[in-house]
Amino acid sequence: MQSTDEVVTLGYDRHSYHLITGSFDCSIKLWDCRSGKNARTMKGHKGGISSAKFNFLGDQIVTGSLDGTAKVWDLSSGKCILTLGKKNDEVLSVDCNLVGTMIATASANGSCNVYDQKNGEVIATLIGHRGEVSRICFNPQGNKLLTAGSDSNCRIWDAATGRCDQLLEGHRDEVFSATFNYNGDMILSGSKDNTARVWRC
Repeated sequence: MQSTDEVVTLGYDRHSYHLITGSFDCSIKLWDCRSGKNARTMKGHKGGISSAKFNFLGDQIVTGSLDGTAKVWDLSSGKCILTLGKKNDEVLSVDCNLVGTMIATASANGSCNVYDQKNGEVIATLIGHRGEVSRICFNPQGNKLLTAGSDSNCRIWDAATGRCDQLLEGHRDEVFSATFNYNGDMILSGSKDNTARVWRC
């Protein structure tokens, strides 16, 4: 599986039939896991791809780009069906909830937004991090969001209202990655301070 520039994001669909790769060459590639062949290449972003996620059904993907936008792609046609964001800063992370109703984005300027996946309208804006937010993800239930930032903190948010429900302090340097466990009651975070931490939420 070859791209023309750095591959910085990838992921499987839930059946492991296909995987996606996103590259700094501004393209997203869909690969057949059984044959290893490129099934489709999607282009439309004007900057490198920083994040890419399959939806639960595996028929769409959401991508975030250094061009400041997020896009939703239909995999059967390879066409972009929705563009989110105002190109105000680099989008570093994206996620979608399991039922396919909301998309969340995190940006280098510290802004995070939750969008209605049907019409692209902003449902909530998450305000609290000081500096860039490198990671955003939904919990398995789809009602909470987790963010990780360069301010060395993680935060848990109500996805519908944008209210910060919990501040996770303890890392001594920026947090690059964080995720919920399968049940959504514990969090794992990894930081530039050379530690990983487990939190109960």
